[in-house]
Amino acid sequence: MLEWVGSGKYAIATNPDVEPLEQLLKLGLKIGVQGEFKDYGSEVTPASGTMVLMNRAPHPNAARVFINWLLGKEGQTIWSVTLNQASRRVDVPTSHLPSYILQKPGRKYDRFYLEKYVMKQPEFENLLLEVFGK
Repeated sequence: MLEWVGSGKYAIATNPDVEPLEQLLKLGLKIGVQGEFKDYGSEVTPASGTMVLMNRAPHPNAARVFINWLLGKEGQTIWSVTLNQASRRVDVPTSHLPSYILQKPGRKYDRFYLEKYVMKQPEFENLLLEVFGK
């Protein structure tokens, strides 16, 4: 997707993965990055930060220990550096991250993980039908 924008095949890409974007920028890809929109703000999503503990896991206590470590400062720092993602923990460093993915105080952020956005809404369904047909 990013290569298509960089080559001029498409004019815009939405929500690209940060890691490939950063790699291409370091290689000299001439592409602008808009982290948020002035009048609309940006979004907050758990995306790759979602975790699930399966029912009847083979080693549930080991899974709990791992989850507890991963959600701690050390685990979140390793996760953040490795995946180039911002942690919601305020004690995890952010100096390694591009500024456009960091939340800024006083800005508007929509939380698209809330139930009201996830639940099927009739007006949204009608809009999709109008735009894409059956």
